[in-house]
Amino acid sequence: MLRICREHALAVHEPYGIWGGLSESERETIIRSQKRALTLTGH
Repeated sequence: MLRICREHALAVHEPYGIWGGLSESERETIIRSQKRALTLTGH
């Protein structure tokens, strides 16, 4: 269940609360690193 909640929160960029065991700042860090990786690969 944690994985499903985490995937949802990351997919919709959920701004508030603890989702899938990740805090708001932890999710933001992951989202930023995913965007950076996409930029570096040219996608």
